[in-house]
Amino acid sequence: MSDVLQAEGDTAAPSPNLVDDNADVRNYLHRLLGERWHVETAAEATAAFDLIARLRPDVVLADVMMPGMDGFELLQRCAPTRH
Repeated sequence: MSDVLQAEGDTAAPSPNLVDDNADVRNYLHRLLGERWHVETAAEATAAFDLIARLRPDVVLADVMMPGMDGFELLQRCAPTRH
């Protein structure tokens, strides 16, 4: 399950995606980053992967120690495939 928070502001602004299973950390970073940018958050990597595929954020900040898929695996799955 994903809980998505959106900062008010210009939709053309850079859009970071924040992934952390700790709600306090997620909300704190959202509050800090949301002052300048449109921020999307997810509580777990699977939901974040779907958001990233759909929204194509400018940057992804991911917790490296999450249950299930960790931040490293999430970022590897998001990286473009080289042919």
